[in-house]
Amino acid sequence: MVWIKADGAHRFIHLYTDYGYGPKDESLRMITKLKQEQIPFFETEESVLTPREIQNNKLVFIHSLRQHNDIIFNPDQFTFLFENSPMLKK
Repeated sequence: MVWIKADGAHRFIHLYTDYGYGPKDESLRMITKLKQEQIPFFETEESVLTPREIQNNKLVFIHSLRQHNDIIFNPDQFTFLFENSPMLKK
């Protein structure tokens, strides 16, 4: 939380699943903390995520119904995130 609050230019994108020990619980704890501290963030389901949402939000929580490794490798979400980063010049 300190890092997020330290600089308004910081970006944080977090993908999480229901699978494995605790990833969803930890993610929901962080979301609760952001709400308590009134720090704005964007939360969405992976299935409806758009490039515009990645470009327009600095703190993004993306929930996926897929397995952990599937988030990264099928399809390649990192490519999607990098291609739509507002930090990259088109």
